[in-house]
Amino acid sequence: MVNWYKTHCKILLCCCLVLGLVAAGSGTLAAQDVPEFDVDVISVRGDGPSSQTRLDIYTQIAHNQLSFINTPSGFKASYEVMAQIYELDDRDRPGALIQSPIWDHSTTVSTFALTQATQQFDHTTHLLTLEPGRYLMSFQITDKNSQATYLREFPVDVRDLSGPMALSDIVLLRDYDAETQTIYPHVSDQLVANEMAFEIFYEIYADVPQEVQVVREVLPVRKDGSAFKRISRTVLGLKEKTADPAVLYSDSESTWLSRGRHQVVSRIPLTELDVGDYLVRVQVQDEDSTVLDVSERRFSARWTGLAAHLIDIDQAIEQLVYYAKLKDLRAIKNAPTYEEKIRRFQNYWKKYDPTPNTRRNERMEEYYYRIDYANRKFGNAIPGWKTDRGHVLILYGYPDLIDRQTFSFGTEPWEIWYYYRIGRQFNFIDKTGFGDYELIVPIWDERTRIR
Repeated sequence: MVNWYKTHCKILLCCCLVLGLVAAGSGTLAAQDVPEFDVDVISVRGDGPSSQTRLDIYTQIAHNQLSFINTPSGFKASYEVMAQIYELDDRDRPGALIQSPIWDHSTTVSTFALTQATQQFDHTTHLLTLEPGRYLMSFQITDKNSQATYLREFPVDVRDLSGPMALSDIVLLRDYDAETQTIYPHVSDQLVANEMAFEIFYEIYADVPQEVQVVREVLPVRKDGSAFKRISRTVLGLKEKTADPAVLYSDSESTWLSRGRHQVVSRIPLTELDVGDYLVRVQVQDEDSTVLDVSERRFSARWTGLAAHLIDIDQAIEQLVYYAKLKDLRAIKNAPTYEEKIRRFQNYWKKYDPTPNTRRNERMEEYYYRIDYANRKFGNAIPGWKTDRGHVLILYGYPDLIDRQTFSFGTEPWEIWYYYRIGRQFNFIDKTGFGDYELIVPIWDERTRIR
């Protein structure tokens, strides 16, 4: 038996934002669209004969969202998790409260730096049973030291797993210990697109021994949120099954299932996936290719720490023009395969990672956060990162002081950006009157030095 592990933010840029490219733990930037905590609710067949489905509820909260107090044994945080579960009717309107479990948890870390970590998480798990159906689930985490409260609410479909052949919900994994057969759930739908693979866990329940085909697929999710559907057509009066036209990855295996519970860990490559939204699907089919059960799980491929600010690898490489040498850019662009292009891109940034022993690369994050800010602040006829003001901001960060004149008779609008920390100033003029500020003196010119 597997041992279950018990377990739109805004970019903040201000005048004190950046002193060069920020070092780890500066706390000046926050990722976008990241909730205060994550919850995963997984439908699993219970151990007893009941028709009810067991739910494994996992929570994950970053250390920097908790308040730690210094104790003789280390820095300690304590919090309470409360869930409220309402049954939904046919119109998705909540009815009476069904259950309201509460559980407590605490964690202790050895250093103050770990209490401020954004990529260090504390996990909880809680088990309960429900009749199959659709529910509204509301989760609240209350910090016992600060009394801060965080809320999440979303609908959950509790699946009926009582059939003769059934599949549990799919669990995304952040780690798996094959020796002890311990899984560590990835309690988020956000996966790292610049990694090469991810792992999933699921269970297959067989009431009678049977030879089956297990099919695993990855598909994109449409912009309207719907998944691509399987196509079938009729040929000579018989329905012919065809594969999804949008399947990005597929593998299958034949296996003999004895009666009982079967636990599976599968590795899914990410090498062909761009940043975006996807669906991983597992099917169990009989020898006639009839689908006996199917389980699906949505996920998003994102760049580490950058949320949705990087659109694709080719654009990210193009935007390196202000930072990388020409020979490095050529080497990355000329990679023979998509996988090799990602590997070269990663290896380039690894050389400048101020904290190589962590998953985050703060220097890379800061660079692309600045690009995102420039696009939002200065974009007009061309993307903001390609403008003169965007160029300066990406290289040097937000200025210490901006002196500007937006309108005056006989004078074009202008701005002067002062960087006292590096002894430079940059003068911009809007010659068109439409906010297209041009740099008067090139960035490399010695005349930009403050005298």
